[in-house]
Amino acid sequence: MDEWDKILSGMIPKSLDDVIRINRDIYVLRLADEQQLSAIAGEIWTDSIKDEISNYRLVSLITKNPEAVSVHLLGTCSAGHSWITSRVIVLDLERGYAATRSGSIYKLLGPLARDDPDRCELICLCAALNAWGIGQRMGVPEFFY
Repeated sequence: MDEWDKILSGMIPKSLDDVIRINRDIYVLRLADEQQLSAIAGEIWTDSIKDEISNYRLVSLITKNPEAVSVHLLGTCSAGHSWITSRVIVLDLERGYAATRSGSIYKLLGPLARDDPDRCELICLCAALNAWGIGQRMGVPEFFY
């Protein structure tokens, strides 16, 4: 492995826990738990969707003191690349829909994944946190869209 490969390998997070690298006493990133999913559970009836998301996870960004939780949908969009949404405000796993703060509704394809995202999704997550202006406070690797 040459020097460039070592640098790049060190930048790419290995797991959700590896995305936040500073201020870990303030910020936590993990898969959403049942309590967080229950808090946003509801019914969504629509024929109008922004996109379909497969191989998806629901990821919680937790800020401590005071505690605030923001759940985001992370997966693969219909174009075949990684995608992350704004905060999910309503989740209907029974019908397979998620509505976000930005007003988008996504169709969820397949079951909810309960494992760590792959490298492409982790890079997408890093880029989103940086684009949203909060990545630097967390020491998130500097990937951008």
